[in-house]
Amino acid sequence: MLKKVVSLVLVVALLSVSSFSFAFAANNSDNNKIIVKISDSETGHVWKWEIPESEIKLTTSKIDNSKISAFSSSLNNMNGEIVQKSANIHLGKYLNQTLSSIIDGSTTKNDDIILTTGLSYSANALNNTVSIYAVFGSTTPQGMYYAGNRVVYWRNPGAGLGGKFYPTSDSWHYSTDSTPGAYRSDVPPYSILDCRIYVYGMTAYRDVSVEFDLTNP
Repeated sequence: MLKKVVSLVLVVALLSVSSFSFAFAANNSDNNKIIVKISDSETGHVWKWEIPESEIKLTTSKIDNSKISAFSSSLNNMNGEIVQKSANIHLGKYLNQTLSSIIDGSTTKNDDIILTTGLSYSANALNNTVSIYAVFGSTTPQGMYYAGNRVVYWRNPGAGLGGKFYPTSDSWHYSTDSTPGAYRSDVPPYSILDCRIYVYGMTAYRDVSVEFDLTNP
């Protein structure tokens, strides 16, 4: 019976690639949460979506042990390999909803821009800690939308650590302080991508914020 319960918890943990004790996995049974906010800076109106799992391309990969030194020279408390996890959001249909009042919706209905934000981390099941080694992401235009004014935030609340960066290109990767911190499912580590999305040849724009909560390390 216990084996069945453990198996169920591991199946529910979306794309989990590390080995955890049952107690650690049970505390992280929620799906990874992606929140998108689009705002109109002129009116102050904010649109907000919690993106359903069916629309999220969640990628997970392990980093080759030979490359670990590029992230951190100290891997105390590490339980397994460093993992990269990110969310990739096709923002086009959400942008189109917010811009329909000021531009012809048919103008951009087939256009898109993919926003990616994620973390490189390791999790220790024995002492219930998480270390964050890097924050990374991208803004990938596919049509008339393009991004500017990028700001990237990361935080590991259990370690009391966090920071922000200002990417100047469509992709980025920044190393972070990897001091481990206690994992809590109510305040998980996260990355946030803020940017301004423009439409080529138009004055229209929207401010966008994508938050990726690491609720399943």
